Amino acid sequence: MAADFPTALLPADVGLIVAAGLEAELVRPAPVHRLAPARRRALTLLFARLAATRLAWAEDPAGAAELRGALRAE
Repeated sequence: MAADFPTALLPADVGLIVAAGLEAELVRPAPVHRLAPARRRALTLLFARLAATRLAWAEDPAGAAELRGALRAE
């Protein structure tokens, strides 16, 4: 968020990063929210698949669209 944003509007129990231009400062670290191992694994795999899909799309848009169509047909 911008340095001139009124931080009093934000809850006190959330993390806060103030940025200006290319610089940023961590004012308050975010609280840790532990996840169950199965949920953490599912989120990690979802993130990995999304990243792989985006990389494939960037490298070969036609091939990625063809693969997506093939996966939907199954």
